[in-house]
Amino acid sequence: MGIKRYTLFDKPTRFIFYLAITSFLGEVIALFCAIQYHNNLWVYNIVQILMTLILCFYYGNSIDLFKRKKLGLYIASISIIVWISSLLLVHSFFSINSTYLAYMGTITILMSIISMDNLIAQKSHSLYKIIYSPHFWFAWILLIYWCFSMIQWMIYKYYTVQTVNFKYIELSLTIITMLVNFGYTAVFFYYPKMLKKNAI
Repeated sequence: MGIKRYTLFDKPTRFIFYLAITSFLGEVIALFCAIQYHNNLWVYNIVQILMTLILCFYYGNSIDLFKRKKLGLYIASISIIVWISSLLLVHSFFSINSTYLAYMGTITILMSIISMDNLIAQKSHSLYKIIYSPHFWFAWILLIYWCFSMIQWMIYKYYTVQTVNFKYIELSLTIITMLVNFGYTAVFFYYPKMLKKNAI
């Protein structure tokens, strides 16, 4: 759906499309490496920083304040430093980088909240029209996903693979990830209608 609507997308929405493609390709490569090499954590470590940079560029182009001050670029630069530091000082390239995941989740949640606040301020004269803004829905999708993911990562500390309910924790992340992808698809599908409503 993203490919079909790509020519209609504004610049920020194209970054969300790149985010979805990066996530999909990362999962495909991770599956191959898990089967072939029995370790795919290095793939996720690379995908983490790529997705963070894409999110920084997305919010850097969709939030007025970020665009004026080039904050997206600054946050992207800080993210690279945090990613490298966490791999060298705390974790390794072939382990779960939980420190960076916590950082990535925190900045995504903060940027999503700022984005929604920015959109509400812009549409204060007609808050009803905000439902026709794709960026409002993207911010909601990312906010819900990362709030859920960070809670799940905290729960992981108290469970092991041998725990009876561990499979349900894993299943819940799969379900929320599927819902995120359905959410992106729905926004891409209704994008032309949103354009007609002059919401962008």
